[in-house]
Amino acid sequence: MSLIEVQTEGGRTAFEPGESITGSASWDLPGPPSSLDVCLIWIAKGAGTQESGVGARVAIDAPQSRDRRNFELPAPDGPYSYAGRLLSIVWSVEVQAEPGGRSGRAELVIAPGGQPLLPPR
Repeated sequence: MSLIEVQTEGGRTAFEPGESITGSASWDLPGPPSSLDVCLIWIAKGAGTQESGVGARVAIDAPQSRDRRNFELPAPDGPYSYAGRLLSIVWSVEVQAEPGGRSGRAELVIAPGGQPLLPPR
């Protein structure tokens, strides 16, 4: 059984642009991965389309098959988290292990005030 977990410090899920996002990643894999990255990614979901991007990435040095490591990533200046009816932008800290494409993630909000932007009324 493979397991990858991501936890932010204090279980925090909302961040201002420019803040440090800290936490830990733990994993229990069948063997040592050739690479293991902690990424801050955004996904824009809309009517039939989906785009994504990477805001920050940190490689874990010499990952073992079972381990726990701390991470620190900078919250970027954009795009902001957005919760609209036709479009949403969601941020996550994701740990990606290769080979095998295994991953674990924790969803976040990155926006001024720590709240996703909403469409105008």
